[in-house]
Amino acid sequence: MVEVNTTPMNDSLKQVIGRFIRASLVALMIMLVCGLAYRSLYLKLDKYLSHPVKLPVALSAFPMTIDNWVGKDMPISETVQEVAGNDDFISRYYHNSEKRQGVSLYVAYSARPRNMRGHRPTECYPAAGWNHEATDKRAIVTRNGQTITCMVHRFRRIIPFDQTVFVLNFYLVNGQITLEEKSFSDIAFRNPNIQGDPARYVAQVQISSQVEDTILMAGRDMIDDIFRYFPDTDGKVAAVLDAEKVLSPAQ
Repeated sequence: MVEVNTTPMNDSLKQVIGRFIRASLVALMIMLVCGLAYRSLYLKLDKYLSHPVKLPVALSAFPMTIDNWVGKDMPISETVQEVAGNDDFISRYYHNSEKRQGVSLYVAYSARPRNMRGHRPTECYPAAGWNHEATDKRAIVTRNGQTITCMVHRFRRIIPFDQTVFVLNFYLVNGQITLEEKSFSDIAFRNPNIQGDPARYVAQVQISSQVEDTILMAGRDMIDDIFRYFPDTDGKVAAVLDAEKVLSPAQ
């Protein structure tokens, strides 16, 4: 009977198993270290991102009275605010007693532009049961003589009764007007703005009413004042400059 020596084969198998165990342990240690690093980074980001970036002058300071328009705040539920994820906003109804017309004004500001993605009338209104019927561009000449191009959307619903609403909408991106969400949805705007720079932002302006001419008139009267609360392309805020002039002693 011939005996077969299996010792070398057993030793080789042990070496392979040993190398596999050591490699597995190293991989596990790397995963643990990476996981701890990720958790630490996440906690730091969460700390920064949980605090809103404040404008130099809060939007709540926006005038309640503009020419013949007199406003009152319209509350928005905390759930909607949480979904919107804005750093500041105003929601008001303005009534013009002379013209006997009224509009709803919504202005939202986010210093983390990616939070503003998806918040456009053509998505939000249909989600609330409105049918989108048309969208057109309109040019408005403001009281200061500035020509603003905006989008005007028309929505309609028949439940609980037949209603039509017109919504004027545009965005400010770092001080410049844009009509397209793609202007702030590319990779350049995915940085979370950890520094909290208020001049790196997206603002959305919406004016709505059942009458199209009414939103155009309100836009003409209000847009100049709205712009004064946001950083321009140089990072300057006109509302701050106005306040400094009032506080400065007369020369």
